[in-house]
Formats: sequence, structure tokens, C-alpha cells
Amino acid sequence: MPSSWTTSSTPPNDLEILCKREIFDNWLSPDDSTQFFDKLYYDTFVKEFYYSKLCDDLNRHCKRWWPRWRAYYVHNYFTKPRAVVAQIYAVIMFILTLWQTYIKKG
Repeated sequence: MPSSWTTSSTPPNDLEILCKREIFDNWLSPDDSTQFFDKLYYDTFVKEFYYSKLCDDLNRHCKRWWPRWRAYYVHNYFTKPRAVVAQIYAVIMFILTLWQTYIKKG
């Protein structure tokens, strides 16, 4: 469930996304749908959270350095197709430089 639904009002944008992805059909007006989701969890109590182990595993995974570094790298350096090509080119040039330096000497 989107984090914005835990606040006091559900943006209609979230509802549009759910409808476009055919998660559910909305036969209500956007305002009525927003009120429905806002009132859905009033006076409810969760006895047992079945996904606690999964959430803990996911949080532990996301706190590791490799996924954080990879997400940062992809977000900042792979946003445009030419950036992807430039990264591939840089890796190829690096490999060729190593090959020329260490393999050709021997």
C-alpha cells in the first residue's frame, strides 16, 4: 500500500495509478474513493503481521553497501541512453588498457 495512504488523505493520483494498472476498478468519484481509503483502517487492529520476516529481510538487504551503491549509481549515471553507452565504452576501454599494459608486456 502506498505510504501516502497512511496519512490523513489519499491523493487521487494513487487511485489513478491503481486503476490504470487494473488492480481495481473505480466506480466511485475520486473524492469518494479517497474518503473510502481514508476510512478503511479506522478502528482496526492487526493481531499478527505475516510479512514481518520479509520486511526485516528487505530492510537488512537495503542497508548493505552494494544495493545502496548500485541504486545510487544507476539513478545518477544511467538516466539517459547515451550515458549507458558511455559507461559501456568506459568499461571496454579500461579492459583494453589493462590488456595492453599487462598482457602485451609478457
